[in-house]
Amino acid sequence: MRKFSYVRLNISMPYLHLPKGRNTYYYRRSVPKPLRRVLKKAEILRSLKTTDKNLALLRMETVHKEVEAQLRRAEHSLQTQGPASDFESAVQAMQARGINPFRRGENDDDLERDAFYEEIDEQLQHALPKSQYQALQEGQMAVPIQHLSPQDRIIFDTLKNDFRPNASDYLSHYIALKKSTDKKRNNAFALSLKTLLECLPDRPPGSYARSDVNAFINDYLVKKKGKTTTLKRHLNNLSAMFSFVALERDFVNDLHHPFKSVKIPHLGNDSEDRREFTQAHLKALRASVEASETLKPVQQLMVFLMETGLRVAEGCGLKVSDIRQVSEEEGGLTYLSVEKNAFRRLKTKNSKRLIPLVGLAERHALNLKNQHADDEWLFPAYVNLKQESVRNDAASKQLVNYIRKTLNEEKLSAHSFRHTLRTRLKRVGCPESLIDELQGWASSTSDRYGSPGDLEIKREYLQASLTH
Repeated sequence: MRKFSYVRLNISMPYLHLPKGRNTYYYRRSVPKPLRRVLKKAEILRSLKTTDKNLALLRMETVHKEVEAQLRRAEHSLQTQGPASDFESAVQAMQARGINPFRRGENDDDLERDAFYEEIDEQLQHALPKSQYQALQEGQMAVPIQHLSPQDRIIFDTLKNDFRPNASDYLSHYIALKKSTDKKRNNAFALSLKTLLECLPDRPPGSYARSDVNAFINDYLVKKKGKTTTLKRHLNNLSAMFSFVALERDFVNDLHHPFKSVKIPHLGNDSEDRREFTQAHLKALRASVEASETLKPVQQLMVFLMETGLRVAEGCGLKVSDIRQVSEEEGGLTYLSVEKNAFRRLKTKNSKRLIPLVGLAERHALNLKNQHADDEWLFPAYVNLKQESVRNDAASKQLVNYIRKTLNEEKLSAHSFRHTLRTRLKRVGCPESLIDELQGWASSTSDRYGSPGDLEIKREYLQASLTH
């Protein structure tokens, strides 16, 4: 702690530091013990870039605010997510210093980088014998980074373009670079990374060998008895994440990694054919609905999936306003408008579509719309307002339980309705192009798409399919 007499006042500056034998003032502060495992250092040392003590006092305020903010972020990280990785902590520290850790070419942070090198020099002057420090100054020995804190080592190597983050560091940077708010997609990439690191050590992507990838494949298929198609998705996710981040962050040593173009033995041969509902199954399910005085949410949802071929998530995310009617003059037909919304994305851009309602779906549609007239969602039981998402996994489990309890069948699922409807439509002679439009697979549509005449044609095929 340094004390100054300034206009007859004694000012105590606990974080102002003037190293022995040096003229430049520094901000020096001990890191609270609980935060040391997050920041990976015991103290914060920042150059104030001046030899004038009065100017140093003025600059202290700005630096102090930056350090306070850095400590608050570290505390928040400790409370919410646990300690950040070494690389993430180093990136946060560099950004707090005003250093761009991912700059390409020249930038305006040279002074901040020089200040960091001054701090490193200060640490080494204290840590090394005088003869070794003299040799370092004369360029007769390499920088002994073992004397630096783990975080400072990473910063030092990053500024020299020598640092290579481990695979576990890539996810946060992938999400940040993509500006992705898609929780389902982000979770899928997180699962792929977790699956990899359960088998292989955490290393920079480019340091893995193809033999490591083959060991991962063997572990997943043989030990975990996973499916080849699921493994293929994991490898695609990993390859995309590693390649994109390495390219955008200039991690040149990891641009070429062994997760690209991986061949999986017997890909798809272990998949099981999905069973479809028979006409007897559908009759039994419809009868169970008609026999109920008050329909449960799972029954209401099932009716729509059964007669429209919607995916479960699409059904869960239907809004009251998605049930629409053609004017009475043009037939009064009731139909669904399947659209993307803030809580539920669509699988592909072609999934946006119009589906005429028939059978039980048509019968219950307007009742449901009136029942939830004051609600936004048609099936509020399957919407999580707090997380702004649909509860399609919970819906799928309830549907499977209901189907198996009603039919006493083990291999039928809610998704089987979608496959079954396609088969039903083929049986009544519905053109393949119309089936693709109804199921959201069409890459192009006719000029009459969505017109009353187009909807009526599709309704006739769907009506005919009720008995097939």
